[in-house]
Amino acid sequence: MNPMPTRWLAAASLAACLAAGCTTGRLHVADAVVRGAQSDGAVTMLLTPSDVRTGDQLQVAVRNSQPGYLYLYQLGTDGKSVSLLFPNAIDGANYVAPGITTLPRETWKLTARGPAGVGYFLAVVAAERQDLTAIESRASAGRIETEGPYAAAMAMLRERQP
Repeated sequence: MNPMPTRWLAAASLAACLAAGCTTGRLHVADAVVRGAQSDGAVTMLLTPSDVRTGDQLQVAVRNSQPGYLYLYQLGTDGKSVSLLFPNAIDGANYVAPGITTLPRETWKLTARGPAGVGYFLAVVAAERQDLTAIESRASAGRIETEGPYAAAMAMLRERQP
């Protein structure tokens, strides 16, 4: 099965974002990243489950057609926060060969933290290793920027109270 082109996934995700009533800030951040994708490689992402209760564990599967460095972001259900989930202090091995990468790995967990609402996960596979200090700084300011060519995919998360 061929993965959908990144731009198609992005268009579907952005349409879902508009239908769900996401904030302009999150839409702008996600749109800028997807529009900036320059790689010929395709990236798709599956979030399991996509409808969770606060406190539930999540799993992300990212499929990429080109090798590169994987960065996983979360655009929070609060409508404001942007955070880099991977690589992290526990697991910094973010070089990925073509294929499927499943996160989190055994050494860490990915837990829905609330509040209830709609959030987004964004997977970026960059051709070049990125400066993690710069990424963290931009994410804390609500921005996501990638140096050099990259491919990206987005998935929506609905989070409910426990």
